[in-house]
Amino acid sequence: MDIGKALKQERLRLNLSQSQMAGNVLTKSFYSKVERNLCSIRANDLLSILDLHNIDYSSFFKKLKSENSNQNELSETECNNLLHSAYYKNDYSKILKLQELLAQKRY
Repeated sequence: MDIGKALKQERLRLNLSQSQMAGNVLTKSFYSKVERNLCSIRANDLLSILDLHNIDYSSFFKKLKSENSNQNELSETECNNLLHSAYYKNDYSKILKLQELLAQKRY
């Protein structure tokens, strides 16, 4: 599953509109394109949307990993980019969660 589909799944689970899901992080138009996999979302914007709706990083990324186990769409590079974003925001709890995901990905 790609990030856009996973975001849409979470949005529907939370019973939110695209505008509500995007919040003040992205425009509704851009968010819609992310859901349709027409645009890529920056790591820090993805983390901000997940934070806005109290979506657990670990479960969100595990969903991507488990459904992509053969496709490997969530690469180690993408995980590292998310880790760097958390580092620059000085968010130690995010760093630990992402490090755990990277460690699981290596085994």
